[in-house]
Amino acid sequence: MKKLFLFLIAVCMLACEKNVPTPQYVDLGLPSGTKWKNMNEKNPQDDHGFYTYDEAYYEFGKALPTHDQMQELIDECTWKWDKNGYQVIGQNGNHIFLPAEGIRKIDSVYASGTYGDYWIWTAKEGGVPLPDPRDLRFDSTQIHIHWLPKTKKMAISISVRLVE
Repeated sequence: MKKLFLFLIAVCMLACEKNVPTPQYVDLGLPSGTKWKNMNEKNPQDDHGFYTYDEAYYEFGKALPTHDQMQELIDECTWKWDKNGYQVIGQNGNHIFLPAEGIRKIDSVYASGTYGDYWIWTAKEGGVPLPDPRDLRFDSTQIHIHWLPKTKKMAISISVRLVE
């Protein structure tokens, strides 16, 4: 009876361990102290969860990463390609996953699984958006910050990852 009791306690402990909630924001041990959300935001208006820049800007504002925060993520973390996105590993060993969700141009999604694109907060003091938004772009061979011409900012929709 004692063995059965110990066995049941062990099973319960394992079951409880699997139900431990994952923190919503992850501390990657970055010098700035920025914490990155575990998952992309999902736009209920888009079946891939993408946002235009104006949607992301007005929906999330300063919860979008700044250019400096995104550059810090690039410079201070280890990026490992993992089939369809990057495992981004912080200095403290914690990590987030940035999936290569692709990009929506007008009504079609391109490069899902091979290409990632994430909006960056680009605003002047006072919250006025700059005319040329920025984004993080990557594929399995490169990671960089990109300036998107203002003529294209409404024509594409891409992923959003928030910070705190």
